[in-house]
Amino acid sequence: MGPHPSKKKYAYGTRGCRAAKIKVRSDQRTEDKTPDGRFSNRDYGRLVWGKTTGSRSWPGIVVPHYECGVRAPPAERVCVFWFGDNRVSQVPLSKVSSFKQNFGTFYTHTRDPVFQKGITVCLQELQHQSGLPHQDSEEALLQWAEKGFPNATDYNRHAAVPFSPKVEKHLGYIKKAKYFGGHSNDSSDSSSPKTSSSDSDTSDADERRKWRSKASLLELARQGKCDIEQLCIACHRTECQVVAPHPYFVGGVCENCKVLFTHHISCYLFFTFII
Repeated sequence: MGPHPSKKKYAYGTRGCRAAKIKVRSDQRTEDKTPDGRFSNRDYGRLVWGKTTGSRSWPGIVVPHYECGVRAPPAERVCVFWFGDNRVSQVPLSKVSSFKQNFGTFYTHTRDPVFQKGITVCLQELQHQSGLPHQDSEEALLQWAEKGFPNATDYNRHAAVPFSPKVEKHLGYIKKAKYFGGHSNDSSDSSSPKTSSSDSDTSDADERRKWRSKASLLELARQGKCDIEQLCIACHRTECQVVAPHPYFVGGVCENCKVLFTHHISCYLFFTFII
């Protein structure tokens, strides 16, 4: 018989609260910090602005990799859960900064509903961490931020920081989706937050250029000059082999798209039964 297992440490002050379900494991990664020492790869629960390739600075929270079903990132990166977008990316420590201290720098009101939702939820998370009453009004939350976050607490890496039940729930969904889908997000940018703001105009133009050749083939199919069932209608690639019919429309799908469809359908069926 080996030694008795050590007692599990909880990330929250009381075991009775719902948010106490997420446990703190021993992090085997070497601790890494930014040169100024302000950020560490173990700053779990810290609210941040994060920047990934092709996206604007976005509000998020640093989370343990094992709570979202992904592999441990390199020592110089952290896993960030994006508010509003509800996905996780690995982000270099050099690309994150304090949400509270840099709110005036990175926040500008936009017509992008996903970004605005992310700001609202991040402000609610800050209130939760500070033990302040919950507010649903976006206007009231933004007024609170503009006043300098009165009564809000500063992040302390030496103290336990609680995740809200909402964050805990989404991390659980992501972890189960990774498990059932069989995919692990090892790329720092593969789950970057998606925005509908003007910042994405360049990427949208690139996407349209990729689809031009496929659009020409689809037009030939409409004219009856080629068989649409021999074309993958789920991606822009023109030189790919169709391996199965599209599950919803007349047309085919390639091997990559078939895998993606299988993954998403599995997740949908799983969440349909648990919600």
